[in-house]
Amino acid sequence: MPQGESPKAHQAESEGGQVVARGDADNLAGDIEPKMPVACGEMSGRLVSVLRDSGSTTVLVRRSLVRQQDLTGNMAVIIMADSTGRPEAILEVQTPYYSGKLKARCMEDPLYDIILGNIPGARRVEEPDPNWRSKLKHLDLLLGREKLHIGSFSWPQKHNLIENFNKKI
Repeated sequence: MPQGESPKAHQAESEGGQVVARGDADNLAGDIEPKMPVACGEMSGRLVSVLRDSGSTTVLVRRSLVRQQDLTGNMAVIIMADSTGRPEAILEVQTPYYSGKLKARCMEDPLYDIILGNIPGARRVEEPDPNWRSKLKHLDLLLGREKLHIGSFSWPQKHNLIENFNKKI
């Protein structure tokens, strides 16, 4: 590890990740594990990882999971650091935080399959619907078919969402 480099940045790079900014922020959390509101959900017959982002007012979705017929043909500018346009899609999702149709902006490689912001009808971060799975009639089929779909995260950490999800069923 180079002198002056944080252990977290070095670990991320050694695990194949990429450090996009260096500084004291690497050490702010210390050894505390972050508690991100991440859950499993369903979209277009696939299991997806869902981050409930209470600091956002939009929905982002992994572009490779969006069917061509779900794209609206519109490009929407997202107020982010680069203010670039993103393809827009209308999707049907089932998650602990929101179930129904929603408008989403597509991104190539977000950290999670769906990043759900503060949209009308979204549940609060601390109040997910504990019964959302009962609304999925084909959950067993999804779990069997999509077992390897989630877990393809390379950074910042590896997730075992499907395995943890299966343990709770």
